[in-house]
Amino acid sequence: MSITSLNTRRKRILQAIVEMYIETALPVSSQAITQRLRSQLSAATVRNIMAELDSLGLIWQPHTSAGRIPTDKGYRYYIDAMLEPAQLSQDEKDFIASQYSVQNEAFDEVLINVLRLLSNFSGYTAMAFSSGLRRILLKRLELVSVESAKVLIVLVSREGLVKTTIVQMPRKIEAGQLEKISKFLNEEFEGLTLEGIKKRLAQELLSSTDVFFHIIKRASEVIDLALASFTKDELYLEGTSYILGQPEFQNTQKLQAVLRTFERPEPLLEIMKEDLDIEGIKVHIGKENSYEDIQECSLVISSFKIKNRNMGSLGIIGPRRMSYAKVISAVDYMARIFSERIVDFGL
Repeated sequence: MSITSLNTRRKRILQAIVEMYIETALPVSSQAITQRLRSQLSAATVRNIMAELDSLGLIWQPHTSAGRIPTDKGYRYYIDAMLEPAQLSQDEKDFIASQYSVQNEAFDEVLINVLRLLSNFSGYTAMAFSSGLRRILLKRLELVSVESAKVLIVLVSREGLVKTTIVQMPRKIEAGQLEKISKFLNEEFEGLTLEGIKKRLAQELLSSTDVFFHIIKRASEVIDLALASFTKDELYLEGTSYILGQPEFQNTQKLQAVLRTFERPEPLLEIMKEDLDIEGIKVHIGKENSYEDIQECSLVISSFKIKNRNMGSLGIIGPRRMSYAKVISAVDYMARIFSERIVDFGL
């Protein structure tokens, strides 16, 4: 028998095992399934089907006398073939939407508030990845002398974001020259990413005349500093303490592995970066994650957009035994409303 040939009865029992294990964190017995299904199937039939599901690698028995629990393969089949995401109530949607009413906050602050809301709502650890301004398209860039060799860079993107930073230049640049550099960058490179501008400037340096070489050289220095400041990939985590309350992580070794990932989150960052251009919800279950420290976990991730361009991701990390129906709905809704409202903040 193959997984694709599961009939209605087998699907019903697999669904019952997954959902009961999510609810109780205890192995599920044939008797418990018979009671849940209210005698729609005999106990003998349930036992036979559980044995078949076990042979297919969808469930397994942790101890000889115990019931069964889902495998990663079983969770995957459940999510792909049977799961119907829970619908958020209108009150829940209204509450979430109301959290976006605060104006004039920095982008990082808004994102952290969103994660805090998502974490509290789901009861799991929330995470977000921001690609910085690596993907934004330049609309306007202004340079203002602050003091000595320090320059204030104000970047306005076509997506509606406004970001500022103060950088230390290699040498002092006079106000008049800063104006020329700003004008040059705005006239020649509007609509490009910062990385695209850097590449173009490198090409121009090779072919520029003596008259323009100095301006291009200074412009290149500005863009290099802007790239270093604006395009740093960031990972945010909120609600990390929720992992302590999960039965799976009462095992000290498993808990330490997850906490190591929270302290050094490069694996999470890499997964979210890889998923950035995939539309819709992405679910990574257990050993589907190549990083050993999070193979006891599942990740539910969705990208957020700014003006229809994927600019980052937010999601949940929790035990494999998570409430996928609730989590998938929450992550999807939060990502969509964040995408819709983010420009309203004037970020």
